[in-house]
Amino acid sequence: MDDHYGSWMHDTFKSDIYPEKLWVTRKNETSFIFEYKSKDHFKNASSYSIALPYPFQGNGHVVYNRSFFYNPINRSSIFRFNLHSISDQVCDKEFSRCELHLPGLLVNTKNYLYTPNHNFNYVDFNVDENGLWVIYGLPSNNTVVIKMDATNMNIQHAWNISIDNHKFGEMFIAGGVLYAVHSVTEETMKIRLAFDLYKNITIPVHLSFTNPYHKTTAVSYNHKTKELYTWNKGNQLAYPIKYQGFTNATIKEDMRGTEIGI
Repeated sequence: MDDHYGSWMHDTFKSDIYPEKLWVTRKNETSFIFEYKSKDHFKNASSYSIALPYPFQGNGHVVYNRSFFYNPINRSSIFRFNLHSISDQVCDKEFSRCELHLPGLLVNTKNYLYTPNHNFNYVDFNVDENGLWVIYGLPSNNTVVIKMDATNMNIQHAWNISIDNHKFGEMFIAGGVLYAVHSVTEETMKIRLAFDLYKNITIPVHLSFTNPYHKTTAVSYNHKTKELYTWNKGNQLAYPIKYQGFTNATIKEDMRGTEIGI
């Protein structure tokens, strides 16, 4: 798969009954999400395509509790699309219940979330042990993190953090900690900044992991498998995570990814 950017996702919700199922999005097919029964089906390119009500922007989306959460193109919001029941009666009757406006988010601008060579995301979604998170930037260059109620589509808590998101190539959340990846184009990706969202403190970190194709365009955390997933120049990689303590996740130094893609 040679897509410059895309995403591959598992549903990590605690009661998911299809743990092997995999979903993929592709740069040039923004009106569809592709479902695979397993990684083997993904390798064999055996998929089922699902049409979306709105095309998506970027590749920062997630699958959580049988729904696809994404930023619709040209909208300063996030949308929940039910993958289990394509004809979602709740959305059909009251469309606003499936959409959440993000305060302060401006789209159709050059104010993308990350570094200049990462110009396709306004919003980045994450799921960890605590639930669903949303990251986006403000015109002031501050970074907003939202902890949201995925069922009722409302904001549980919001952080306005004085971190310039344009200085980083990617961000992800694990164990309630926001990690910032400094570069996504160098041979080794480094993390030198972490912010504990529950304690509101910066954590000193010195972590690194390999970047074999020098073009990582997505980083996400799977708390069930304790892995980081990346999309690296069309290749799908998984990196193991080593846990230290009860809530703080850290990445193994100099870790190398396992390729699962086709």
